Amino acid sequence: VWEKHFISSSLAGLSSSAGLIVVGLNSATESGGESAAVAIDAAGRIVWRCQPHVRVLSAPVVVDDIVIATGDGRELILMELNQGTLLSRIPLPALWRSRIVHRVHPIHSP
Repeated sequence: VWEKHFISSSLAGLSSSAGLIVVGLNSATESGGESAAVAIDAAGRIVWRCQPHVRVLSAPVVVDDIVIATGDGRELILMELNQGTLLSRIPLPALWRSRIVHRVHPIHSP
């Protein structure tokens, strides 16, 4: 059994696959800061850290050997599971982003 502490970070969520736990972290400081995805092995060692230069990273999802998260609600970020290599950044269509915002914060007209 092991425990990890990430200074000045809040947990966005986690996913596991192939003996790794992938954690999505967001900066918990008022000045913003860097969010990251971190992979931890069964012994509690950090295997890799990927900082995709976004303020808010969603909970990661692992599909096959790809880690997928959203960055700032504007793009899909794809990382390789075993090395944490940033594979791609795919912009989300503006209309799709708009629909998500409206579902979370519905606009009511009087």
